[in-house]
Amino acid sequence: MDATISKTAIIKKNVVIGENCIIGDNVVVFENVTIGDNTVIENNVTLGHPIGLYVRDENARESMPATIIGADSIIRTGSIIYCGTKLGSKVRTGTHVAVREFCAVGDSSIIGTLVQVENNTIIGQRVSIETGAHITAKAVIEDDIFIGPHVVTTNDNQMLRPIDVANGKKAELKGPHIKKGVRIGANATILPGMMIGKNSVIAAGSIVTKDVPENSVMVGVPAKKVKDVGEEFWLG
Repeated sequence: MDATISKTAIIKKNVVIGENCIIGDNVVVFENVTIGDNTVIENNVTLGHPIGLYVRDENARESMPATIIGADSIIRTGSIIYCGTKLGSKVRTGTHVAVREFCAVGDSSIIGTLVQVENNTIIGQRVSIETGAHITAKAVIEDDIFIGPHVVTTNDNQMLRPIDVANGKKAELKGPHIKKGVRIGANATILPGMMIGKNSVIAAGSIVTKDVPENSVMVGVPAKKVKDVGEEFWLG
């Protein structure tokens, strides 16, 4: 194995590290992690972070869901990638990113500093998620999408309190589905279950409360269509 691994890194069982990788100081790589060739893992990163019973039972971690970091990727300082998540090749994160369990991120996507990606979310190829955005659980984000700084996506219309859960109520969580080529401006909010049509633009600060037709420019609170996106910006 031709890799540079810091003496302070902790590498658990069943870990595969590719050629020409760099593993920084105080990195923790949990069980069943694969790191592709030419990937850089900066200082204080955690890969394959355990969930549930795996946190308490180290013996169970040998059967923990696999975590994959694709080739030619960069995972920057302080980021945490949870178990069962798969990142494609040439994925880059900013610092202090959290990607929860059972997510998928496509090739050449960027997850900016302080972004939170919750569990069971699918992110496509060539997606740019800018600083401080919140990507809710069970969201689908297709290819070639821009999500601006501090965008918030949501998945819970019921907003249950702990006492509601204790009384037997259950939330039906549904994240948004953001279609190919969409651009979302800074500080926009997308309510649960919204479908954002292909090539649409959501203006900064807007709140999306209804499904958005494809090729639409949406502005305001609540967001309303003001015009069509020019054909020169359409993606097939």
